[in-house]
Amino acid sequence: MVEVEEVNVVEEEPKTVEKVNSNNGSANSKKMEPLEFMPYVSPYLKQPPQDPIHFFVLVASLLCFFMKYKVFGWVGVFLAASGLANHKYKGDYSAFSQMLVAVMSTAMVYVQENFPEPQAQA
Repeated sequence: MVEVEEVNVVEEEPKTVEKVNSNNGSANSKKMEPLEFMPYVSPYLKQPPQDPIHFFVLVASLLCFFMKYKVFGWVGVFLAASGLANHKYKGDYSAFSQMLVAVMSTAMVYVQENFPEPQAQA
């Protein structure tokens, strides 16, 4: 059997703040009221979890960027565009950033292609 100890709660008096009066320089005591704490409620609390499409966009973009497969880049762009079109939440800009990641990884594959070196003219 577990014994439970009783705890007595003692209320403290409100603290005082010394304020200096600019007119005569004397210090006035003013009692501070205890703060009323309001719990933080997240604006995203009632929203369903995010779509898993963001994960797939990131995976396709990384495969495109590191493996140099253009197909994965275009798949990432398509997934990001469909995620942006189905975007429902105000104040959540992850769909825009996913679109930028997909487009930039696809563009970098085209920029980093191995072009043949120009022939020297004789």
